[in-house]
Amino acid sequence: MVLFNEVMRSLADASCERRVSLLASRFLISVCAVYASVFHF
Repeated sequence: MVLFNEVMRSLADASCERRVSLLASRFLISVCAVYASVFHF
């Protein structure tokens, strides 16, 4: 049962990291889009 809890915790950490990286990439993409619209790249 302890092993199961450890596995679930590691899965939750992985999904949290994936969510954070997805949010970071979306933020970077939106920043790049704003720069492109402002400076007409």
